Amino acid sequence: MGGGSVITNMTRLPDNYQGGRMHLMEHGLYICHDRLKSFYMSGPGRHVGTPALAPAGMKPNEIPKWYARVIAIAYAAKRVLDGKRVIWPLCLLPHGSPIEWTPEMSNIK
Repeated sequence: MGGGSVITNMTRLPDNYQGGRMHLMEHGLYICHDRLKSFYMSGPGRHVGTPALAPAGMKPNEIPKWYARVIAIAYAAKRVLDGKRVIWPLCLLPHGSPIEWTPEMSNIK
C-alpha cells in the first residue's frame, strides 16, 4: 500500500500550446497541465499523462527556448523516512523499468 501524493504542475508555455494532461484512470477524469496547480491523489491508483503539445505543423527548431513544464511530486515522506522496508517507484524509464527509492537511500548517515 502506498500513501497519498501531492502533484504540483508548473507550466510556462506560449498561448497556442496545450499543457498536456494527467489522466486518473479509475476515476475517469483528467487534470489539464495548463497553469500552476496542485492536486492530491493516491499513488497506487492507475494514472498516465501526456506531454505538452505544440500546435500542428510546428518544427522542433521553432519551439521557444523559454518553454518549461515541471511536474513536482511530493510523496508521503513518513513511510519513506521512518526506517521501514518500503520501496517507492519514482518514475519509469523509457524501456519500462522503474527508478526506485529504497530504504537504503533514506538512511544515509
